[in-house]
Order: sequence, then structure tokens, then C-alpha cells
Amino acid sequence: MAKFSNMSDADFTKQYKAMKGKDDAKKLAMDLGFSDKGGLFKMSEADYAKNVIWTQASCDNGPFSTLIDKAVSLNGFGSGEDNFLLGFQSSVSASLVPVAYAIALIFFIIALVELGMSERMNIDSFTKFFARLVVGIFMIDNCQKFLDGGQAVADWMGDLIDHQGSAGGTSMSAKSMFNSINSMMPNNGFERAMNAASNGMFSFFQFIPLLLILTTLLSRLMEMCIRGALMPIAFSFATEEGWRGTAVRYFKRYIALLAMGPLIKVVFSMAKVIQAGINSSIGDASGVASFIVMIIVNMAIGLGEVGMIKKLQSVVSEAFGA
Repeated sequence: MAKFSNMSDADFTKQYKAMKGKDDAKKLAMDLGFSDKGGLFKMSEADYAKNVIWTQASCDNGPFSTLIDKAVSLNGFGSGEDNFLLGFQSSVSASLVPVAYAIALIFFIIALVELGMSERMNIDSFTKFFARLVVGIFMIDNCQKFLDGGQAVADWMGDLIDHQGSAGGTSMSAKSMFNSINSMMPNNGFERAMNAASNGMFSFFQFIPLLLILTTLLSRLMEMCIRGALMPIAFSFATEEGWRGTAVRYFKRYIALLAMGPLIKVVFSMAKVIQAGINSSIGDASGVASFIVMIIVNMAIGLGEVGMIKKLQSVVSEAFGA
């Protein structure tokens, strides 16, 4: 059995979070105290530990997790000028402004003709129709300001949650990682190779919830981007229907999508705390069985996140009356 190197938790966490590939995982395994001595058809302790560490790191810091972290952010991938989603949204909405003007004017003229031919024609009705036109033109003119303002408020709410540490955080333990790997590692190098292959098959299932989460978050981002891009067209209907029509319902739905961002951050923060606590308690047990149970539990937590995020869509929509 390997002997722990007394690596500090701070150094372990630093190396773990900076891990870019399996070479980094193997270096971390050796720094924890696992030997690199192997042979033909015999896997070394460090190689076995490398596979376990890299599997866990792929879920925590790997490509899927990186995409998920970016998709959790309120505006999508990045911010500022490099945000291609916001760039697409702004360019399309700006190009649709002339079309929105034309639609607003057409509806105003049609409604005004109908009013003129009806018995409801008076100075109050006439003033209200012109007020609708003014409101519609104002909303179309300031469409980008509405979009920017909504993003700014949502960003502020998300930053507030981050700074407050809504669900807290947990530090990783070098000793617990070492003990968990060391307890399940066979003494024979050939058995380690066979055991690692079996663990790899079970570990693959951890990526299924990540794919589902990523799909759900990307669909929200695309809907938010498309709704923002088409907002001038929706605002043009304010000329015909006023504040109670399509324009306001459309804007409420967009605000609801923005509001989901901070709540999704809370869901992910809570899930990480639950996952860290359960993994820590399971990690105190020994053997391959505890490793498999840990994978199953992590997958269940991931599926729970998917269900909660989907539930948020209806809850937030109801809250905003969208």
C-alpha cells in the first residue's frame, strides 16, 4: 500500500484546479505519495491513481464542466465585446428596427381607420391611439437599452449571489483523496489494470447528467438570444394592443429568462455543497464499492440539477406572469 506524502490541502487544491491533462493528474498522484513503479501488463500505483483523479477532475474542471460554468453565467459565453451571443442579439435587433417601425405604423393606420369608421370616435379615443403610437415608437427606439438594462440587472444579481456565497463552499482534502484511492487500489499491478478498466466504465456514466445539464442551459441561452434579437418586432405590436398585448407578454418572458440566471447559480451552488458532503462521507469508506456508489450518487445529483433547472422555467414564468 502507498504511503501518504503529507501534501497540504492548499497545494492539492491548487494542482487539482489547474489540471489540464492526464500528465498533470499523474504528477498530482505521485505528489500524493503513489509510486510510479510498474511493468509489462502491470499498472503502477501512480497510473491507477491518475485515472481516478482525472475522472473526477473531468467532471469538476473538464470541458463539459467548463461549458456548463460558462452557460450558467447570465449572458452566455463570456462578457463584453467577446460575447458572440450578445453581439448576434444586438446586430439582429438593430437591423429589425426599421421593419418594426413599418409594422407599428401599419397597425396604427389600420386601427385609426377602423376607429374613424366606428361610433367610438372622439377626442379621448383619438388621443389614446396616438399615445399608443408614441409608446410603440419609444419602445422600439430604446429596445437595445431595455436589453442592456435587463442584462445589467441580472448580472448584478448574479454577482451579489457570488459575493455572498449563497450556498457556501468546501475545500478539497489531500488526505481524503489519497485514502479514497488507496483503499480501493489492488496491491497487484495486473489487478490494478483490470480494476481500472472496470472503474472507467462506471465513471463514463457521470458524463450523462453533464450532457443533459449542458443541453438545458444552452437551450435557455439560445431562447434568450433569439427573443432579444426579435424584441423590436414584438414591441411594434404595442401600437395596436397597448400595454396589455403581445409586447408586454414578450418582454415579461425575456425578463423571466434573465431572472433564471441567478436562480440557476443557487441550484448549482447547493448541488456542489451536497455533492461535496456526500462524497466526503462515502470517501471515508474503503473499497471499489464505495467508489461505484460515489459515481451513482454524483449522477443522481446531476439528474436532480436537470430536473430543478427545468422546474425553474415554469416557476419563474409564473412569477413574472409570462
